[in-house]
Amino acid sequence: MARRGYVLTVTTEPVVALLRAVNVGGNNRVPMAELRDVFASLGWPDARTYVQSGNVVFRADIASAAERTTLASTIEHAVAARFSVVQPVILRSRTELATLATRNPYLADEDDPTRLHVVFLRDRPEPEAVTAMELRQAPPDRFTIDAGEVFVHYRDGSGRSKLRIELGTPGTARNWRTVLQLLAMM
Repeated sequence: MARRGYVLTVTTEPVVALLRAVNVGGNNRVPMAELRDVFASLGWPDARTYVQSGNVVFRADIASAAERTTLASTIEHAVAARFSVVQPVILRSRTELATLATRNPYLADEDDPTRLHVVFLRDRPEPEAVTAMELRQAPPDRFTIDAGEVFVHYRDGSGRSKLRIELGTPGTARNWRTVLQLLAMM
């Protein structure tokens, strides 16, 4: 679109699609090569995946909440049609992931990045859900709810934890090593 004296362009930036609960314990099988094919069929032929847990990096424009919702819904429907897996897709831009990487309150306390997790939430939780979650502490594990993410420090590892993140909105967790690798890919 051109205006007198100006040329407007829409720029895209790297985005990561985080699929919830795929390839976990043999359930919700989604082969990554076929997932890349799904993204290619949606117009992102250069989409790249990371590990087998449904992390897809591609370029898109998600300037508004409505665009984010539409894009996530499009991907969810395509994944459901191809794999019969109905799970939420949560999107984060490179800018959002880079900002998140500076906010983890537990980095100074833990050398093992697999004990640090981020739960990416689809929507910001309601205040009542945050209050209820804060009452469900499960020491020695700790968590911090920060806007659309929850930072978690599993002191003895996530497999032994009694902590359950429940905030009334879909979410999906990634360990800190995965978060940093996705940021590097973007």
